[in-house]
Amino acid sequence: MALFNAGILVREQRKAQGITQAELAEGICSRESIVKIESGQRRPSYFVFKELMRRLGIPEQNYTDIASEDEIYLLDKTREIYNLTLNFKHEEVHKEIMEIERGDTGPFSTENGHQQLLGIKAQFYSQGPYKDNELSLTCAMELLKINRPGFDLDKLESYYLSVKEITVVNLIVINTKETKGPVEALELLIRLKNSIDKKYMNIEAQVPYYNEFLANIVYLAYESGEYQACIDYADEFMVLSRSYSNTRVFATQLLYKAKSLVSLGKKDEAKDIYTKVVMFEYIYSEQHALNSYKMVADEFRALYGNKIEFAV
Repeated sequence: MALFNAGILVREQRKAQGITQAELAEGICSRESIVKIESGQRRPSYFVFKELMRRLGIPEQNYTDIASEDEIYLLDKTREIYNLTLNFKHEEVHKEIMEIERGDTGPFSTENGHQQLLGIKAQFYSQGPYKDNELSLTCAMELLKINRPGFDLDKLESYYLSVKEITVVNLIVINTKETKGPVEALELLIRLKNSIDKKYMNIEAQVPYYNEFLANIVYLAYESGEYQACIDYADEFMVLSRSYSNTRVFATQLLYKAKSLVSLGKKDEAKDIYTKVVMFEYIYSEQHALNSYKMVADEFRALYGNKIEFAV
């Protein structure tokens, strides 16, 4: 995408949606940057352009044709590190972070590189064998204050948060759960949800991974003993996730709903839901050689007896 075309796309989409330059810029870049991008005076960085497109509700796509060589390097290296984390290669990730911090030149020494590194550290140190919640929280807050210097968690519901900011606040929630418990983490996550619901008109298009975000609320509501809230949020998840591809997460929300119903003394109402979860876990465990089926089946037997009947 040519520089001029990128600026036109931003300007035309912003005007079509009735968004001011200040509103589009909030939490992403300065208003002055938007002025220069729209007029073709400045090339938007890949990372800024992606956030602007998300806020405007433009479907996710590959914008690497506007990325510089340094930005492509940062993208590739960040993906590599996140993939190592997903595959539980924690020691390798730790070594990568140490090597990046020892270097004082190259793409990670740039402003974009510094932000990418803060995001990597905030995520990596939030959990796992190298968990350091204080360090993770420090990195997350520093990252948030780069584009929003006065960032204050108490003002969360008044902000028009970017998708990147939402992801970072979610990491703060994880750290809060670890350091202060599920109740405070749930309160923070609900305030984050209120901010998203208030500011975004088309959440599914504008906020990627919103389903996973809702799933975290379901989990924290259950852990906090807020069983009716857990059921309500699980139902909201089901409505938004009818075409959701991650069936394991879907089944987990059903399980939390069933557990909450039992906790509220509605064991009979939970039986059909439990049955569906047991059936899913049986199939999933067979395919992935996991023991999750036995755990859920044991719960079912303890509640309803030894015989499990599946409707065909």
